[in-house]
Amino acid sequence: MLESIKFAAAVSVALLTLTTACSSVEPSQNVSAPSTPAKAIAPTPKPVASKAPASSASPTPPPEGFQEALDTAMGAATIAQSAQSKDDWSLVIERWQSAIALLKAVPKSSPNHTTSQKKIAEYQRNLAYAQQQEKNPSKPTGAASSPPVVAVVPSQANPSPPVTAALKQTRPATLVTASRQTRPSAVSPEVALALHLKKAGAKMYGAYWCPACTRQKQEFGEEAFKQITYIECDPAGKNARPDLCRQANIQAFPTWEVNGQLYRPGGYSLQELAALSSYQGVQ
Repeated sequence: MLESIKFAAAVSVALLTLTTACSSVEPSQNVSAPSTPAKAIAPTPKPVASKAPASSASPTPPPEGFQEALDTAMGAATIAQSAQSKDDWSLVIERWQSAIALLKAVPKSSPNHTTSQKKIAEYQRNLAYAQQQEKNPSKPTGAASSPPVVAVVPSQANPSPPVTAALKQTRPATLVTASRQTRPSAVSPEVALALHLKKAGAKMYGAYWCPACTRQKQEFGEEAFKQITYIECDPAGKNARPDLCRQANIQAFPTWEVNGQLYRPGGYSLQELAALSSYQGVQ
């Protein structure tokens, strides 16, 4: 009886041991863990290219047309000196209209605005004169018959006074030449005058396309004119020095500078140039 009880106890211990061993399996294999809802993964935002801030620098303003207007007016005045036909005056009218339009475009912020407004009225008078001449074209009578044109750059406060008509009445009408018996000379009166003008520092400002300049050169002759200090004002001309023309405030062609004095634009006779330079014969 006792042995039966021991056997039964041993069987119970063995069964208990087997039961305990079964419980040692990892819970994850026998017990399902409560499912936790997966967190939604927010999509990675794509980088947004930021717009570059607009440049605060204002664009460079176009150059004002004040100086261009003065140059255009100079061209109009020059053409007017030799205008003969209706087409010539039409070209003069076109130049004056362009100059006026350029002046009207000068902004109020420009230091040249006040001067531009004064020039507009002046150029409009010259335009009216040209329109009148276009209706009744006539042969040019020289610079004195041209409309009064003054295109003064603000930096020049005292423009040179014009030569008056009294010059011809108070100055000798012929070149003063030395007697061939007392002072023989192989040079012509034209060359002698040209040499004198060169020695006196006289200058002639002109442009290669200017008819009045061509006539002035012909007045001297080719050999004599080689002695003249000629300054080409058009940038497209040969050996051009437009900077010197601007510094001298040249408004039309040809313009003579004698003894540091600028005279009325236009061609001059040799007698007038001799008088202006106090020419007293062959030096």
